[in-house]
Amino acid sequence: MQFSRRSFAIKAVASMVAISLSAQAVTGVEGSLTRVIETKAGQTLQIPISLSNNGTQAETVRVRLQDMQVLPTGTTYLEPGQSERSNALWAKLPFSTVTVPAHASTTINVAMAIPQNATPGAYWSALIVEPDRLPTAGKGGVVINTRYAVNIITTLPGGSPKISFTKPQLTRNGAEVNLGIDLLNDGTASSVPEFRAEVYDAQGKLVAHAEASKKRLYPGGGAHVDFKLGALPAAKYTFLVLANDGVNPVIGARYTVTVEH
Repeated sequence: MQFSRRSFAIKAVASMVAISLSAQAVTGVEGSLTRVIETKAGQTLQIPISLSNNGTQAETVRVRLQDMQVLPTGTTYLEPGQSERSNALWAKLPFSTVTVPAHASTTINVAMAIPQNATPGAYWSALIVEPDRLPTAGKGGVVINTRYAVNIITTLPGGSPKISFTKPQLTRNGAEVNLGIDLLNDGTASSVPEFRAEVYDAQGKLVAHAEASKKRLYPGGGAHVDFKLGALPAAKYTFLVLANDGVNPVIGARYTVTVEH
């Protein structure tokens, strides 16, 4: 399968990330798992994060801030301040551990002071919440525990994303064809596009299309997207891939693809 590529732009018309090793933990995060706060340089914020304990006993959890790097290859957690667009060092937590009573909720107020010299765009970090105890053994002697990461994004007006498409690859599963592609954001603002791929034959007829779930593209990061296009006979095609967040201009890439037997 061979690719040739041409990129273009179209004028627009218009987490929590959870790492779960077990479902047995009783304390979780209430509400949205990603918090996006519009702010400005010099502003001070109080960001409430509520924890709920659905168990029959009180539970003590540890809380801390970490940087989060999201690339097409996956998510990596770093010490605060290591990421270029981290807001972790702007924030203060009221405590490092908190006990949540049984069948009750507790709120963590994350204090954040935006520097006067902060430049436009998105800054983020992750609030890590995990039990203050050793992992316990579940069925079969497997060691289990649960950790939550609440993504806190602060956005200063004036930034913009800069999305590009890289590393297109076709794979087959029997007759079914999958297009995989990496998207990178070299801008200063995050973007959460919808993704669509369209396949046209040599006569310009649309013969296949597919959508992919929304993914947040962070500045300096990116995501991998797969499009399941169904069965495509051996032939030469034009692939059109679009990313549209409904705010910024639609971004697209066109590929000439030869599908072989």
